[in-house]
Amino acid sequence: MIRKFFSLITKHLGIILIAAGCVLIAAAVSTKLYTRYEQSKLIDDYRSRISVVQGESSSAGSSGLPSTAAASSAVSTPSSQQPSQKYGDNLIGILSIPRINLEVGIGKDVSAQTLKYAVGHFPKTAMPGEKGNFCVAGHRSYTFGEFFNRLDEVQKGDPIFVESGNSTFKYLVTEIKVVTPEKVSVLEKSSGREITLVTCTPVRSDAYRLIVKGVMA
Repeated sequence: MIRKFFSLITKHLGIILIAAGCVLIAAAVSTKLYTRYEQSKLIDDYRSRISVVQGESSSAGSSGLPSTAAASSAVSTPSSQQPSQKYGDNLIGILSIPRINLEVGIGKDVSAQTLKYAVGHFPKTAMPGEKGNFCVAGHRSYTFGEFFNRLDEVQKGDPIFVESGNSTFKYLVTEIKVVTPEKVSVLEKSSGREITLVTCTPVRSDAYRLIVKGVMA
């Protein structure tokens, strides 16, 4: 009986392997689509909240909050239906890189949960548009956290846009380099207005860090 069973398995092994492969591919595609869906909901929700804050400021006849303060206020009290509450994170802005067709929300930290559906702002570094070094981290993978997969295609002089509150800040890429994980000096403060994007390299490996730096135009 056992021999007959193994004979049957061996006979249909090819079909079984193909079926298993199809299941894995379907799972990966499903995860990727779900990640993009969640990210899209986050961005839409963020922009909606900013619009509400702007409307309230206009109605009150005030000059409005500074861009980064408005962003913080707009995401401080998420509703029960918002995906940001689902994994305990709020956005502080939206990062766009035309060269690689990227638009992604920027979470308020770099926790594993944040980087699942967004890129993340390194705490204690400058906020968007502020003087200093605005530092952002993101993953490179094929399922969750795929947002920086094509970051190595960015070139010097390329624009990077950061939408925060009611303002959009433009940075121009000035430097691209690969460093070891211990090279935390890339996050150091700056006297100017800079942006630093950090991700692992090569894709799906944490052996090195790909660094893209830019200055506000």
